[in-house]
Amino acid sequence: MHTATTGGRMTTRAKVLTSEQRGSWETNGCFRIEGFSDRAVCDAMLARVVEIARTVADHGVFDDVIVMPEAQPDFADRAGKQQGGAKIAGNAASEHSGPEQLVAKIFRLARDSVFHEFATSERVVDLVAAPRWIPRIAGVGVVLGAAVFFAGSVRDALEPGATAMLVADREAGIWIRNNLEGSAVLGSWDAGALGYYSHRRVVSLDGEVGSVAFMRALRAGKTSEWDKSERVHVEYIVNHTFDEDGGSEKLRTLARDCFGEERTKRWTILWTWDFIYRGGANGKAPRTYGMAVWLARLD
Repeated sequence: MHTATTGGRMTTRAKVLTSEQRGSWETNGCFRIEGFSDRAVCDAMLARVVEIARTVADHGVFDDVIVMPEAQPDFADRAGKQQGGAKIAGNAASEHSGPEQLVAKIFRLARDSVFHEFATSERVVDLVAAPRWIPRIAGVGVVLGAAVFFAGSVRDALEPGATAMLVADREAGIWIRNNLEGSAVLGSWDAGALGYYSHRRVVSLDGEVGSVAFMRALRAGKTSEWDKSERVHVEYIVNHTFDEDGGSEKLRTLARDCFGEERTKRWTILWTWDFIYRGGANGKAPRTYGMAVWLARLD
């Protein structure tokens, strides 16, 4: 990074990456630039996401934005029991206790207000237009917006000794890559990081990413029939769970609901990694939780 003056204006240009940033890119698929954005931008993004989620809940639509609801079977019940919530942008009236708690993902935000302003800001444009120091840097503006938002959330959620869920999923993905056969097919309700780091086929069991056939089967409650009709079957289940929700037995129940009783009779745990998480998720109030990532083989 170096700073140049153009027409009396200071601009920050990313000409080269440090060795640490390059290593992070190769290992994690992302890198961090200290001071690239400030808390106000992250707060504005969060506030906008909450506004969109609540508008869709009230009116069913918000421009061309696509809001995906959480697909976990009992998520709504658990979210309804949440107590308290974190304040948004210092506004005591805005709390994470509304419809936004039932949202899994929001798509098509790149042209919406604060996200568009960030993605087209000089600092992001300079970063994307920098010389070819990373072959796959194209499109980093949109990804970086999400990364900055996530980084702010992780920073606030973690405490010494705690681990972010995505970090735990990364460890699971690396273990899978090093220990399971290349043809292994896994199923997960949090498939993103697991699929990236495992280098294996991971079926997104919440239906947010995958085939139209699976989405239709999920909505019809016929995912076990879908699995039987596929040429390649899901062989393993991998996901993180909260200890207080039942750990591996909770995961087994979800797998039974998805694939049927027969496929979960012989539920074999192959790998587990315990960790401490600080934050709120799955309708739970922000605090410290015991969690684990489980890898199990289906019958």
